[in-house]
Amino acid sequence: QVPAVYAVIPGNHFRDRTINGDMVFHMAKLAVQLEDKEVARAFLDDLDQQFPSRYYIAFYRAYCQENLGNREAAVDLYREALRRGPDPVEVASIHCHLGACYREMGDYDAAILELNEAKKINPGLKEVYNLLGNCYYKLGRYVEAVQEFEQAISIDPSSAIDYANIGANLRMLGLKEAAIKWYEMALALDPALEWASCHLRELEEESKRIKCES
Repeated sequence: QVPAVYAVIPGNHFRDRTINGDMVFHMAKLAVQLEDKEVARAFLDDLDQQFPSRYYIAFYRAYCQENLGNREAAVDLYREALRRGPDPVEVASIHCHLGACYREMGDYDAAILELNEAKKINPGLKEVYNLLGNCYYKLGRYVEAVQEFEQAISIDPSSAIDYANIGANLRMLGLKEAAIKWYEMALALDPALEWASCHLRELEEESKRIKCES
């Protein structure tokens, strides 16, 4: 089944410059990049026992659990990272990840609360708008979804996936001609968006069929 709307999975936004060369931070960062995520999880758990007050270790433990699909555990650890008093510039990233976890768990209302908190702290974090748009789409709040995807595009005008996501929501609103235009813009930016191409073909075939019948 071709997905209707795609969400961007937030990455690790922590900035090296905020840690001032902390070797423990770099150990945690390298660990989370290991291909074997179970090995990474075990290493980070051990590192957290040795340095229990470091917010970024809790963050990377959460990030690892999120990558393993253990989202309830990830939520607990992201909240622990917040309790440890993270650098203010990183708080939005943590709320963004909380929102992503709740979205994957199907708790869209909780996700929206976290993502709006992230947006309030850092309005320039593009992933927040993409995830909010996805949540609103899942709740059938298509106009609000379009508004969030438009914000994502205002931050990154080359974000083809968000043009396509607007097309998907316009389609649900019955604005099929407008949806076609947005899918076309998405594919002009990224011809490899197969799901958008599939939706565009469906709309074009439907439009031709209606014209033939009229």
